[in-house]
Amino acid sequence: MRALIADISYSYKPDRIELESPSFMGFAHEYHHEKDGVGLTPEEDFLLSLCFCPSCLVRAAKAGINGEAARKVVRQWIAETCEREVPERRFPEFPAAGLDLFRPWPELHAYLIWRFEPVTSLVTELREAAHPATRVVIIDLKEGWQGGCDLAALGKVCDGAILCAYDMQADDVASLMATGRSVLGSGKFLGTGYRLFYPEMSGPQVLASKVKPALTPDVDGINFYNYGLVPAARLDWVKAALAA
Repeated sequence: MRALIADISYSYKPDRIELESPSFMGFAHEYHHEKDGVGLTPEEDFLLSLCFCPSCLVRAAKAGINGEAARKVVRQWIAETCEREVPERRFPEFPAAGLDLFRPWPELHAYLIWRFEPVTSLVTELREAAHPATRVVIIDLKEGWQGGCDLAALGKVCDGAILCAYDMQADDVASLMATGRSVLGSGKFLGTGYRLFYPEMSGPQVLASKVKPALTPDVDGINFYNYGLVPAARLDWVKAALAA
């Protein structure tokens, strides 16, 4: 990734490079075929996204973190999940309670906190590899901590963030942008992103209402994602939303 970032930025000098989720992706972040026949709860999906590969365990150990002990706890919980006939919430407070939910299991909690380090380190290296004139920003979601993203720490090592407003109402978008600006500070790029998916965006008025809170001086840019899977006519909704 360092070589790719350097090649693109020094060869073509784009204004900005957007790092799509340079973090630990969720277990259910799309596959070529359905993966969950168990009926995973939100906390179980999160637990299955945790990485305990040899590299992570060694790196965590160097930081004084017992990743193997954390792995055993998670393995036991997942095994119990797979033994149930039907889904059952282990932690109904997840994700609202955040990582504090796991404090009763010190090794696991410490490992979850440590996960911020490799993500921040990766973004630091990519920013350093890029041409100074090219801004490097991350793309993330509101609950970025689930993937190991510490927005405040990342804001110090790159040029800003695009916080996607998926499945949010207008008030939630306004709150997301306000929080993002507060955490990043005035000197960093702040953008947001929307999906043009139906029924999330059921019409031009719905899209316009959700975009309006991002049309402020505090927001530097808006991405509209179509992934090649929406009708071309829906691009007119974008035009109308921005014109409004």
